[in-house]
Amino acid sequence: MESLALIGDMAAARAARRSGPRALESVVALLAALLEPEDVSEEEIDELLAHAASFAAEEAFAGSGTRGSRRGSEVGPWDETEAGWPAADLIDLGGLRIPRETGISVELNGGGTPPQLLAVTVRKEGTALQNQAYHSSGEPQWEGARDRTARDVLSRGGEAKEWSGRIGPELRCVLPVEADLMGTRHMSVLMLGCDGPGWLLRCTVTGSDAESGAQETWAYSYVEGVVVVPSYVPPARPSFSPTGFGFTPVPPV
Repeated sequence: MESLALIGDMAAARAARRSGPRALESVVALLAALLEPEDVSEEEIDELLAHAASFAAEEAFAGSGTRGSRRGSEVGPWDETEAGWPAADLIDLGGLRIPRETGISVELNGGGTPPQLLAVTVRKEGTALQNQAYHSSGEPQWEGARDRTARDVLSRGGEAKEWSGRIGPELRCVLPVEADLMGTRHMSVLMLGCDGPGWLLRCTVTGSDAESGAQETWAYSYVEGVVVVPSYVPPARPSFSPTGFGFTPVPPV
């Protein structure tokens, strides 16, 4: 089965790509040579096989670190012009269409002068997922947005690690929050992003799904069902109703 993306540390992903397919051939050849002598112990054989299996797994998953060629072919986030996304069971917010699921609550986030809708936060079972769409010039924007976010997190005394996950490159952050009698507390934040044709979808995950570090969580599957509608034009007098949801400009990279 083809993997959607390399799951793991981005630095390891890049190192695996640089090694190339011939590195795996070298491991196989080395194994064959080492297993020929009769005095090789079972423990040594098990250790060699475990190393080879780990290396092969890294090679199988290694790729560009993004899922651009996959987005819109089998899984989302989707562009409105692409085939494959289900038209039913979606909440139409104008610039975004989000999956309608049992047990979720939807919060529309506004701001600015005049006020306009900027994002939508979906909550379910201890996890909050904020979705925000940006217009773009067509050039990938998520890499620059990750870099800016990581610098901001580090400047605030937090931690930020780039990771290659289920939806592509992501940012796993730990942020210090207001101190109490027990000292400074920390909060895990998972930043997901996806570049589409003329848009960037940025998603911020907090709560249990951000803390777990697992790839098979609700937040990932929900983001994969989001549809972006870049052709949507908000009304001249935006409102805080679902039909008033629109885009905000992409900040310069």
